[in-house]
Amino acid sequence: MKNGGTNSNGYSPFDAYDLGDKFQKNNVKTRLGNKNELLRMIGVAHANGMDVIQDVVLNHLDNAGSADGSGGPDPASNNSDGNTYKNFRYVSYSTPASSETSVNYLARSGRWPKNWPNFHSNTSHVCNSGDLCGAFFGPDICYYAGAYGQSSNATFNPTQTSDHNRVGARDWMVWMKKQTGVDGFRFDAVKHFEAWAMQDFLWNVKYNASWANGGANMFAVGEYVGSGAQLDTYINDVRYSNGGSEDMIGTFDFSLRQELKNMVSGSGGYNLANIPGSQQTNRYRTVPFVNNHDTFRPTKDANGNYTGWDTGNELGGGHIDPFDPRLAVAYAICFS
Repeated sequence: MKNGGTNSNGYSPFDAYDLGDKFQKNNVKTRLGNKNELLRMIGVAHANGMDVIQDVVLNHLDNAGSADGSGGPDPASNNSDGNTYKNFRYVSYSTPASSETSVNYLARSGRWPKNWPNFHSNTSHVCNSGDLCGAFFGPDICYYAGAYGQSSNATFNPTQTSDHNRVGARDWMVWMKKQTGVDGFRFDAVKHFEAWAMQDFLWNVKYNASWANGGANMFAVGEYVGSGAQLDTYINDVRYSNGGSEDMIGTFDFSLRQELKNMVSGSGGYNLANIPGSQQTNRYRTVPFVNNHDTFRPTKDANGNYTGWDTGNELGGGHIDPFDPRLAVAYAICFS
């Protein structure tokens, strides 16, 4: 997704419907290319027998406003998080980004616009802290039915109704599946929005996307940093939400990963018998791993060489040293 021209990565989303085919934020392309290039890449992967898993961020947005921020603030914003940049307006065919003024931005009529009542905290869900409500990464999306309302200063200001964000995310998931033909989804930071919302989105992309239905075997995994018991609880919470009974999503096995780190850092004195019991109990599409972008955060020099570790911002127990000779054993266990 595009945000701030081509310099932002996909974890700071602005417009979910912009796959690199809209001129906004001073660019058409995303950091990785345009929509045509994305679709070609997916087609080539499929032609060579590879599935494509789309990474999705549904917890937060960021960088409201035109390329220079104009139009982003709503002076009436009352989310109690100190951030008034809650007017999210997107270009459309009839309302292009012909300038970066607030007048132009606030008249843009692209799909799924958002106003300050769509975020935490709001009158329907009075909460602005903790895993579900804290604005850790940007304005925190609220999926409660009553989280809807108008902007105080946007000119494109359609009337919102109940479940504005829940319906918006559901519709976007189906659109994304139809547009791209991806084979499954990896969801970022799933502890930061409700399990019942996840069940809704996955059920619809599996069974309500017409010819693009993912079906019962569609792959889905959520990034939940927690213990094995917490991972099991999350999977079951999604499964039984909204009257459901189907396992819908797996998780990255952070519990197993912590034990792999203990093994690698054990200086040869580790008991491998600890490994099997460290895995989460619910093995539905669980994803074992060694390092990822949350656990592995090196500091680098101008040439890209490692100079140390940003341990203060590493999650899940921190990095496993890629130069440790025991790393090969960790990978062997993950692939077994």
